[in-house]
Amino acid sequence: MTAHYTEDQEYIFVLGNVHDKIGGPTRTVLGYIQGLTSNGIRCRLAGVGTTQQIEQAFPNDYGIEVTPIKGSLRSKFFVLRDLFSNNQPAKTVVLVGVWHFPFMVLGLMQYVATFLRTSRPRRMLLVPTMSLTTYDWAKHRALKAILRPLVAVIVKSLDGVVFASSGERNLSGPSAWRKATVILHPSISVNATEAPCQGDRDIQVLFAGRLDPQKDIPLLLRTIACLDDSATLDVVGDGSPEYVLTLKTLAADLGIADQVTWHGWKSHTEMLAYFHRARIVAVTSIIENFCHVAVEALVAECDLILVDRVMSAVDFSQLADISVTKPSEVDLAKEISNRLAAWDSRASSRTASAARIKDQCRPTVAALAIERFGSE
Repeated sequence: MTAHYTEDQEYIFVLGNVHDKIGGPTRTVLGYIQGLTSNGIRCRLAGVGTTQQIEQAFPNDYGIEVTPIKGSLRSKFFVLRDLFSNNQPAKTVVLVGVWHFPFMVLGLMQYVATFLRTSRPRRMLLVPTMSLTTYDWAKHRALKAILRPLVAVIVKSLDGVVFASSGERNLSGPSAWRKATVILHPSISVNATEAPCQGDRDIQVLFAGRLDPQKDIPLLLRTIACLDDSATLDVVGDGSPEYVLTLKTLAADLGIADQVTWHGWKSHTEMLAYFHRARIVAVTSIIENFCHVAVEALVAECDLILVDRVMSAVDFSQLADISVTKPSEVDLAKEISNRLAAWDSRASSRTASAARIKDQCRPTVAALAIERFGSE
């Protein structure tokens, strides 16, 4: 499908603090930028940080203009005011996340413009990246309880909210939005040209991501301990030294220290190579709104096992042949055993799943979807 856009269309993605490690929100924004620019729409990026910090996190492969939001609160306010005032009818502001200064300032400006019924030359959408879910509200509960009415006012003034999964939408509030939709996040990995290896992959079970309590890696370690001594786990990612030590101590206490390999932090490109070596990718998180790792695993034709706490599990299960289990080591161990035993016989199923997930999470597809939604 070919989209036809006017020459002056532009999307401006606005983030909070920018860091240089490519996490989920970074991959999401890069995916939308890749898709929109491929569809002929200019993109800009504004974030709290220096130009160097933003460019380290977001490689400028698409000729995008970067606007750093830095300095004192007063200086940041004036940058945001200019960004708001300079918008034209064909420009769309996309707020990424809720709990940051740009969301509050731009959202209130939008609310005032709506309340005063002044001309609204800009569209403003929100991609919350889990920041409206009940899980996120539980963190810093007292402060967020105070801010909740303000967030509801801001959300109501926006032109729409774009959720990454049906589960995220169902668990989010306050539901003051004018309209909302679910668009699976675009993946910057679906255009990979390397053909997945269907042969004897040397990694049995792979975990890829931050080593953080939210990921519930102890559950995965206990699962490996339930399997026989030949079961192995490879862990790609890093976290605080104290927490990594806690995990390694747990592996030793469970008697599986020799079955777990810790690879540390890897670049996104290096991490993708691990997917091509893995048979199974397991996600045991306490909560996930989307899970880019799941997409990357399916594209690499790995078997994917998700616990049912992953909010996108229902969406992925409709597109791909995956396992969704309860968050227990017994259920996970059973699924891992079954998938490893059936590896050779399931090659065609994995290939079909990869094709469907590529079609659904291709950046150009997500770009068309967000443009249609914003134009409704």
